[in-house]
Parts: sequence; C-alpha cells; structure tokens
Amino acid sequence: KPSDLDQVIVSGMLDCGHSCKATLGALLQQPDYAGGDFLDLDEATVYCDADEDEECFPGATYVTGICSGKPVFDTGEFHNHCNRCGPFGKCIGDMKVSHCEHCDKHFFAGAVRQHTCKCGGS
Repeated sequence: KPSDLDQVIVSGMLDCGHSCKATLGALLQQPDYAGGDFLDLDEATVYCDADEDEECFPGATYVTGICSGKPVFDTGEFHNHCNRCGPFGKCIGDMKVSHCEHCDKHFFAGAVRQHTCKCGGS
C-alpha cells in the first residue's frame, strides 16, 4: 500500500516535454518562496519523469496555488506563499510581492525589494 506521502497532488506535462507527478511528500519539502530560483530551479523538489541518463532542462518545477485548491506547475517566478498571513499563510503569487510589517497588507516590492509599501512601511 502506498504511503499518504506518495499521493499525487497534481500531474501533467512540463515545459521540458516530459510528464510530471507532484506527490504530497515532494510538496512538503518545497519552499514557500522561490525567489530568484526561477532561473535555475535548484531548490525545486518536483521533477519530470525523464530518464536519469537523459539530459533535461529544466526538468524541475514548483507547484503553486496549493492552498487555493488549484495547484499548477510554475517556474517559481509566481510561487510566493506569504507565511505571515493567518495561521497557514496565503498564496500571493508574484515573487516581487512582499508583506508589509507595518500595515499587514501586500505590496509590489520589486525584484530587488527597491519599493516600499504605500503606507510607508516595508
């Protein structure tokens, strides 16, 4: 009998042309925020089903939208789960969006966090 951690949460084709099955176990190891990793996907925990001897790029992916019940594969650029919201966090999408510690709202901070919140906080 397969473990609950082997349960497939989302499956489909990746941009590399291979199929992929994201299991609960792999997703529990996935970071909440991909940051700049969308270029290399070094921290991604979900991989395509390419043979080990087959060269595949990128071959890895993030899964975002899990908390909304609509999981999708993502390069990481739009994988941003704010763990400062509520007891379990909230998907906020774009990696350039941040949580303001002053007003508790989300704002566009930019790729290198060069912008501040409209309230003046950060």
